[in-house]
Amino acid sequence: MTNEELMLAYARGDESSFELLFDRIKHRVYGYVAKNLSKASEREDVCQNIFLKLHQNKERYSSKYPFEAWLFVIARSVLYDHLRKNKKVSFEELNDFMAIEINSDQVEALNLESLNEKAKKVMELRYFEEKSFEEIADLINTSSTNIRQIISRSLKFLRHYRGENP
Repeated sequence: MTNEELMLAYARGDESSFELLFDRIKHRVYGYVAKNLSKASEREDVCQNIFLKLHQNKERYSSKYPFEAWLFVIARSVLYDHLRKNKKVSFEELNDFMAIEINSDQVEALNLESLNEKAKKVMELRYFEEKSFEEIADLINTSSTNIRQIISRSLKFLRHYRGENP
């Protein structure tokens, strides 16, 4: 069964479908949260809240959306709320976080060829190789703050290039 089929079965009340789905996705969710939080206890709390929110909204899921994309919208929202409530980052960093956390399918739809070589490389490392900001900074030999700025500016440029509102 696909993740989408499992989620639909879970929404209809099949608890065993959730168990299988959870086993398939828990490591990706934890990895996503771990990239943004350093304390293990916080990571576990946020992950638990992500799956709780999934449970609370299971009837709202529609198979017209890829399950993982839907789940990671929830994950981003829960993580954002956690960061905001715990004042772990500045307002500007939260805005950057919200602006740059998209998935590889969305990036793929944008034309990376219109970017300069450095920006293109940074975007590929972040969204196709799923590297953290710190890992990219080490590879490119710059700061993680600079990597965030490159990604944010690249996304704004690409969205503008496609005629979307940034």
